[in-house]
Amino acid sequence: MCFSATVRAASARAVGPSAYVVRWSASFVPAKTRALYDLALNWPFGELEIEKRDILDKIGETSRFTYRALFRVLARAVREKKMRIPIAKIEGVSELTFDDDGKLTRHVERLTLVREMNAGRVRNKRIARDVLEYLDAWKPPGMSLERWDEIVEDKVDVYGVPGMRQLDVDGLEEDFADGGRIEDATALLGFFTLIILAFGFGFGSWYLARAHQQLELVRALDAAFDA
Repeated sequence: MCFSATVRAASARAVGPSAYVVRWSASFVPAKTRALYDLALNWPFGELEIEKRDILDKIGETSRFTYRALFRVLARAVREKKMRIPIAKIEGVSELTFDDDGKLTRHVERLTLVREMNAGRVRNKRIARDVLEYLDAWKPPGMSLERWDEIVEDKVDVYGVPGMRQLDVDGLEEDFADGGRIEDATALLGFFTLIILAFGFGFGSWYLARAHQQLELVRALDAAFDA
């Protein structure tokens, strides 16, 4: 997996002759928003001002995808030449110990969000997925993915976050009421119009056909969940 993050040290202090505690943060564009980020970098209507913003202030909010939110992002890009990209931000503390030759002999890393997840304070599944993506990148060399997943699941209460279980489907949460569906359908029509205007009727027709297939799948899932 290709993984790139910007790491910043917030503070560092000595706790012994050769021991230090470093507070840091790592920011990256998560896989879920990478396509949107690539679109911003290759915007067909000229250069965009890209605003990267983490979503840690929404840690206690249950998240769900809506087409209305996506349409607002794209409409703002057309009108104002600006696009806000949600990024992942992982904060942590590292305890480092060195020997007399300056060689690192001990490294203990604690992630703030892991502590928050285990305490049941993380309700936002996008943040939970960011944590998992970060941990995936830190899989020890030579360890199988299966074994690493077992360790992560044992140490991190992943499934305590709403929407993180295997059968949870984006857009089918309990609070996704009929009013929300109508609202999203209206925004979806606007989004399709924007796609056609931006990329031409041929591409728009192809996109509509693909989207129709996805909507049929959502309807089928709706029927299964309502049964």
